[in-house]
Amino acid sequence: MLWPLVLSSSRSVVAPKLTRGHGQHATAPAPPHPFQQLPQELIDQIIDKLCKNIPTLKSCSLTCRRWLPRSSAHLFASYAIPPLPND
Repeated sequence: MLWPLVLSSSRSVVAPKLTRGHGQHATAPAPPHPFQQLPQELIDQIIDKLCKNIPTLKSCSLTCRRWLPRSSAHLFASYAIPPLPND
């Protein structure tokens, strides 16, 4: 069941509709995270500046799905495979 919520003030403000979750409490949808509003090109440029900081790139790769491809590209840009030992 949906529960509409309207707030009165000097300006007309209408809040998002509240919905019932699994429990008895009504829950409002979560507002978008500020990073979701940034263009991907800007995020890529920020991650590019971190290319030498491996611990931070690892954190970025785990923070957000949108950050993973660029972070991984820097983390795995050069990977040396050691030679097999001679028997």
